[in-house]
Amino acid sequence: MRNTLAILISVLFSSLLAGCESQPKATELDRARDALVARDYSRAETGAQTYLARDPDGPRAAEAYYIQGRALEDAVAVNAQQARENLQAARNAYINALKAVTIDRALEGLIRASLADVAYWQDDFATSAEQGQAAYAMLEEPNAKAWTLYRTGVSQQRLGRFEDADKTLRMVQEYHLGSEPAQRAVARIGVRGFNIQVATFANAAAADTVVANLQKQGYASSKRLTGSKTVIFAGPYKSWDQASNARARLLATYPDALIVP
Repeated sequence: MRNTLAILISVLFSSLLAGCESQPKATELDRARDALVARDYSRAETGAQTYLARDPDGPRAAEAYYIQGRALEDAVAVNAQQARENLQAARNAYINALKAVTIDRALEGLIRASLADVAYWQDDFATSAEQGQAAYAMLEEPNAKAWTLYRTGVSQQRLGRFEDADKTLRMVQEYHLGSEPAQRAVARIGVRGFNIQVATFANAAAADTVVANLQKQGYASSKRLTGSKTVIFAGPYKSWDQASNARARLLATYPDALIVP
């Protein structure tokens, strides 16, 4: 799964290891690292597995598990099921990387940031927030730090920890002024619930019909004019779980429904 944070972490990993020298018994791992940089994810995963099969407790085991996780997370999946399986496999690899222990603080920061990223996409916001906070102190690249802190705030928000989220999002604005995450944080500060953006219509009458249908089904609903179009919302919901359950019910009729903010 490629997203802004995942791409940043991959680039950082490339930079981190650019000057690494090959070590004895690690030829496959060096090649795996180079394959990951070249986005040859299959070869990268195979090389990492080869190293781990021979030396699971070796000095570069954490790096090997991390390469394996990145290859799985970044690879293009053929369908949604494979994407979910890849995410879980990547998560397992990152957990194993942390268990392997490394004195390389920069590498540990990337491992934790990657675990936070995967957990976020799995809707495991508790793990995402915890690992994101830990990773933030270890990362050095400003843009990666900004995105990691922002994602931590969003995760706290989705856990219902609204006060904590506001503090974290204000930190994004204060420490990363002018960045895209700081700009996104503006709309999220003060949020105390969630809505479902059901659909957008150019025809006002069609929008009114959808609002009426939603209300008949028991959904609180509203509409908002955005330029010449009308956006329909269901909610608000006090928790992310409530909004997620409602969205799941609405998807059959409104496949583009999404939770905001």
